[in-house]
Amino acid sequence: MDEVLVITGKVRLTSREDPSHPIIISAGQKATILRNKLSVSGLGTPNFMSWKTGLLEFHQTPLDQVALDISDHYRTKVSLAPALQTEAGVIKVTAHFDHQPLDQVLEEIKLTTGLQVKREKDTLFFVRQ
Repeated sequence: MDEVLVITGKVRLTSREDPSHPIIISAGQKATILRNKLSVSGLGTPNFMSWKTGLLEFHQTPLDQVALDISDHYRTKVSLAPALQTEAGVIKVTAHFDHQPLDQVLEEIKLTTGLQVKREKDTLFFVRQ
């Protein structure tokens, strides 16, 4: 799967199989190319550019999305323990991180949510004590 994210301006895309039907995506949109089919959607999370900006922003963000954004930003697997999966949408995080190391980010999330972080092999899990 390939993706094209447009931050500013517009981009015209065509598939190799059907170049007669181009699509144009604008700022704030994403095109996904899977098996030569193009689909367009919004960019989703505001943290999609965190790799470049160094900023992570969470405003009443569900914990499962927080874990995904942290995973993407730090290139480290972060997930929820199986026992927390049912609460993933209920536990919300509001925080701003500016070029902070992973340990500091996890510590602040622990303090605001009351959760702990446990490491199992190559994955960090948010867990209840």
